[in-house]
Amino acid sequence: MLQCFWSQGGAAELADTLYRGLGIAVDVARTHASDINSSGVDLTLVTATFGPRYTWTAPAKSYAHDLQFFGQGLIGRANGRDSVFPTPYGAENKAYSFAW
Repeated sequence: MLQCFWSQGGAAELADTLYRGLGIAVDVARTHASDINSSGVDLTLVTATFGPRYTWTAPAKSYAHDLQFFGQGLIGRANGRDSVFPTPYGAENKAYSFAW
């Protein structure tokens, strides 16, 4: 049987172009799931990432707005809490990890 759960949350991203399409982006997201698989264990995950962004603007026709396409590479940290995370020495209620 497939074990799954519903996670709810939100995110915010800020970005700015600094020079000729090159810029920076910052993203912060938080999700929470209650009673995962009817186990009584919750999970909260918060990620904070940042990194470079390149934006390319396609010239517009006289009747339309410019189209912008972007690519970005974000790195940062993920924080898990309010759950059970296995460690070599047992279990903890919070954990930290690299995020990308």
